[in-house]
Amino acid sequence: MYLALSVHGRVINLIIAIAIILLMTGAFFAGWLKMVKTCIIDPDREEPNSLMLEFSSGVGEYFVPTTVALLNYFFLIFAGLVVA
Repeated sequence: MYLALSVHGRVINLIIAIAIILLMTGAFFAGWLKMVKTCIIDPDREEPNSLMLEFSSGVGEYFVPTTVALLNYFFLIFAGLVVA
């Protein structure tokens, strides 16, 4: 509701805002998944803060698959709401 009201009633602003939110969410999940994968593979890390270095490489490695998966989930939920 807030998103719809904050774009001042213009449809293009709403589309851009939704696209930016989806892309930023995809980037966050890509980096986060790489950090989780690194923790599972190497649980005994010598320096705890070195895990943060894996975030940016994870965004580069997993951004496209993660974003495609998020878009698929978004469209499946939207289609389920339209049909129901």
